[in-house]
Amino acid sequence: MTSKTNGFADVAYIAWIPIINVYSLFLLTASGDSRETVRATALKNTLIYAGLIIVSFIPLIGILASLGAAGFTLYFSYRLFYRWCGESGKAVLYTILMIITGGLFFAIYGLMRMNRPFVA
Repeated sequence: MTSKTNGFADVAYIAWIPIINVYSLFLLTASGDSRETVRATALKNTLIYAGLIIVSFIPLIGILASLGAAGFTLYFSYRLFYRWCGESGKAVLYTILMIITGGLFFAIYGLMRMNRPFVA
C-alpha cells in the first residue's frame, strides 16, 4: 500500500515477495528529479545490497560484507522512517526501536502509515 500511495503502484506487488521486496524499500527511499532517476538509484542500491549479501558467504571477507549489509539496511530503514514522519530525531528513535524489537516496530509502524503519503 505504501508503494501505491506514493506513486509506485506498478511495482507494489513485489512488497509481498521475499528477497525481491528489498527493491521496494530502496525505491521508496531513493531520491531523484524524475521517475527514471529514482528507479535507477533504487536498482543500483538493490544490486549493491545483493552483492554484499553474496560476498557475506565468503570466509573472513564475509564478516565485513555482513556488517556492510546490516549498515546499509539500517540506513535505508532510517530514510524510510524519515520520509514517513518528517523529523530526523523521530526517525533515529524509530530506527533504535526497530533494532530493539527485532523489526517488529518497523512492521507495526509501517502498517499504521501505509495508507498515508510521505511527509518528507
